[in-house]
Amino acid sequence: MLLCNVHPEMEGHIIVLQNPFFTVVDNKDGEYEIKNVPPGDYTLKTWYSKSKKLRPKSEKVKVVAGEAAEQDFSLSRKR
Repeated sequence: MLLCNVHPEMEGHIIVLQNPFFTVVDNKDGEYEIKNVPPGDYTLKTWYSKSKKLRPKSEKVKVVAGEAAEQDFSLSRKR
């Protein structure tokens, strides 16, 4: 995480991934789409920049050629 030493509300995040399959959730209604994923078994993981507020989740998903795969997440606050 990168922080501004002048403005505490300013921060940036750099995430390095081992693959090109990622997305950012539509903040309006929480929808997401990851395109061009080859068929196979995958683990889908969530990440939230304010990790003290929401728990990350992981879910298994199977991608079948020619079919849309769907995975819903319900994130909960940390207590």
